[in-house]
Amino acid sequence: MAEKEGAAGRGGDWTPAEVVAALDRHIVGQAAAKRAVAIALRNRWRRRRVPEPLGTEIQPNNILMVGPTGVGKTEIARRLAGLVGAPFVKVEATKYTEVGYVGRDVESIVRDLTDLAVAMVREEWGRAASAKAEERALGRLREAADARGIDLPMDSDTLMGALRESELPEGRVEVSLASPISDIFTPADPIREFADSLRPARLRKVELDLGGAFEALKRHEIESSLDTAGVVAEARARTEEKGIVFIDEIDKICGDPLHDGGEISRGGVQRDILPIV
Repeated sequence: MAEKEGAAGRGGDWTPAEVVAALDRHIVGQAAAKRAVAIALRNRWRRRRVPEPLGTEIQPNNILMVGPTGVGKTEIARRLAGLVGAPFVKVEATKYTEVGYVGRDVESIVRDLTDLAVAMVREEWGRAASAKAEERALGRLREAADARGIDLPMDSDTLMGALRESELPEGRVEVSLASPISDIFTPADPIREFADSLRPARLRKVELDLGGAFEALKRHEIESSLDTAGVVAEARARTEEKGIVFIDEIDKICGDPLHDGGEISRGGVQRDILPIV
């Protein structure tokens, strides 16, 4: 985990040799594929440093990897995304259909990638705000405990130690929390949660034991401190500049339109996927 977080913190500032060396630690062989993705990653990093309006004129190159199952195509892309902290989704081309037919539309690929980017940013920003949120949660926990006549240590380190060791006094406290409380580290639907956050918060009073109250208060304080508009803006930027989409089984939709026979036409899917590819 520490290696992953440290690597992600570098963003795209990896030389091709460093990328290949990092991939070599996890994937055997495939030297040509590793070199190709390493160069593509470096070119994308350079593109972001070109002054506007030239930067928008330089389009990143996509890569077509060909090989049998199990040689490491998906793993190379997944590891590359982990190195730079990029949102990553893997999809199967055969699961998509032309708009108006049964099946998923191609635009859902970008929606899924954006949802993942929002979740990543919320988790990162939430962890960064965790220390201050913890202090505020301890203060609110003391206030709630005082209201019930429960004595808690005034020193924050001592109180945190008691929480970790489950050495708190018996008793329950009443706290006010936003309804509903979502887990900052495992959001189920980031876009929906962002839309919910734009509405006025509704508080509800709940009664919990001291340990449960602290965790709920901490989550509440983290979510309250997040700039939801900023989260979505950052997620959108990551999706546009760093997002990685791995489209599997793309060869299965590349048929000859003159020799389709009785098979379903994939022409619409080809046209829809083309802007992404």
